[in-house]
Amino acid sequence: MFQVPFDCKLIKAQMKWIHATPVNIPLANSTWDVNIYSMTNPALSTTQTSSYSLLANLPTLSLTTTDTGTFPSKTWDGIVNLQAGQIINISGVENGGIGTDDAEMELYLLFEELF
Repeated sequence: MFQVPFDCKLIKAQMKWIHATPVNIPLANSTWDVNIYSMTNPALSTTQTSSYSLLANLPTLSLTTTDTGTFPSKTWDGIVNLQAGQIINISGVENGGIGTDDAEMELYLLFEELF
């Protein structure tokens, strides 16, 4: 969860796998994707997926079977316009045969203020 403090655009995101063991995505066509969601109403629950709408996909941050056995670091460059006060959620979405894990990623975001 992040409340945008000023009108800006997200111009870069970078993530790094920081688990003690490498990525393991054993099934073809399985992915772990990163998306940005915008909260549709700040009075709603932050834990319900129905409280959000998809704002953008960050496809170059996706993990696939090609990442199995590695400790990847990935970068996304692009533009996602954001408004002051907007509440966003950046989440990983599991697709296919990826089991629940306690693995962690670090995510760095670079914003550019709009004047």
